[in-house]
Amino acid sequence: MRRLRNLFTRQIFFGAISSIVALLFFTSCFGGARRHSHENANAELYAHQLHDRFYGHWVPPESVPGKRGKVSVPVDVRIDHRGRVVEFKIAQPSGRAVIDESIAAVASVVRRVDPPPFRLTDQFFKLRIYFELDVK
Repeated sequence: MRRLRNLFTRQIFFGAISSIVALLFFTSCFGGARRHSHENANAELYAHQLHDRFYGHWVPPESVPGKRGKVSVPVDVRIDHRGRVVEFKIAQPSGRAVIDESIAAVASVVRRVDPPPFRLTDQFFKLRIYFELDVK
């Protein structure tokens, strides 16, 4: 009887320990996923705010020589933890000087933005913004 009680007590003890370990494991996994998801949402919102800020200061050219159609110019932007624009570089020029110059002029206007509302995992917050113009 005593042996049976010890066996029963051990099973309860080790069962409880394994349940606690499993609970801690799953809590940390799902908690990490929630935190990561929350950080991604913040980064996405911040990226949209930056896009609006840069795009809002862009003065598209009124007249563009050359063929008609939609022109999309990607720009790589890097923001430091204080909100300073440390890079604003046209990744692929449109080939039309008037468009590229109008986009490059945005860098001289927007030199500082709100700092990222989250901790940066890298030294900079990196973003690609597409400036689009329908040439008619």
